Amino acid sequence: MYSVTLPTPSDRTFSFGANLPLAELETICKSLSASLGPELAGPLEAIRTQLRYFAGWQIRNVASVGGNIATASPISDLNPVWIAVGAKVVARSIEGTIELAMDDFFTGYRRTRLPKGAVIERIIVPLNESKDKEVVRAYKQVSCAERLRGIRS
Repeated sequence: MYSVTLPTPSDRTFSFGANLPLAELETICKSLSASLGPELAGPLEAIRTQLRYFAGWQIRNVASVGGNIATASPISDLNPVWIAVGAKVVARSIEGTIELAMDDFFTGYRRTRLPKGAVIERIIVPLNESKDKEVVRAYKQVSCAERLRGIRS
């Protein structure tokens, strides 16, 4: 599933299909952040900022959000952000549809609560609903060796 559902005044969530490429998610988050304003855009900015450091442009053009989540890698760039912003995954199997909060989704190293035979269908990102400004920031820490390689290149 690839569709994108933008937030409305009555539904302050941003949701999208798990097959959405990471590069398109970055573009959508940037555009949506600009149109919503800083009161609502905290989670979107955190996602967008983290995606800027995610692999190379070629990888972001073909890698899907759902695939990145399903690998359950503890060093994934986005999984900590999903948890911090209170995102949920919607998964589908033969038994039906299930919604799982990301803070409860990961159970261990490369292990999730995804039911056997289920696939991730959608990701739901709640936006800030309080009158207070919500600030969410993500960053990627790079080792000294990686920084030196970048300087020498």
